[in-house]
Amino acid sequence: MERHLQQPDDDLHLIRRIKRGDQQAAYEFQKKYETTLGGFLANIGCPESFRDDCRQEAFVIISKPDGEFRGNSSVKTYLFSIARNIWAAERERINRRNSAHQQWARLQGPYDRSSEPEVVLQCQDLAKATERAKSGLSPKQREAFELVFEHGLSRIEAAKKVGCSYSAFRQRFCKAKAFVRPLLRQFCMF
Repeated sequence: MERHLQQPDDDLHLIRRIKRGDQQAAYEFQKKYETTLGGFLANIGCPESFRDDCRQEAFVIISKPDGEFRGNSSVKTYLFSIARNIWAAERERINRRNSAHQQWARLQGPYDRSSEPEVVLQCQDLAKATERAKSGLSPKQREAFELVFEHGLSRIEAAKKVGCSYSAFRQRFCKAKAFVRPLLRQFCMF
């Protein structure tokens, strides 16, 4: 037996209007839930630096005409689950990035002549392969790759540093990573 909750009429009406492309309804919905959603994200550990992006992405997903809201939960629960999934995906990306940074630092870091020969060779091979891979990137993609992988900045911090939107920076970085990944796969960094 499918469970249907009683929805506040104004929330259901807003969702229906949003799905039809009503920008005013999207604005009203966003104003109604932005503070509550921000508090929810803070409670689940989303850092302040990512909360606005997460909140905006959740509202964009709600606004898509092909959304999945079926009425089995409240609109608020639906919105919170979208935001929670966005934050979980970002947290996973952060963990993968941190792992890659640690491996990068270990291989790029200073090594002394007494290190095992395999480690020295692997570090030298990585440095050469990285330079070859980066030479195939556009200047903006190269900058994005270096800021994130070599300098350890988050994508949000790097976007602010270069003075572009997070979305534009993310696109540059993803294209750079997609190009570099197959060339550095032997080092298992991505």
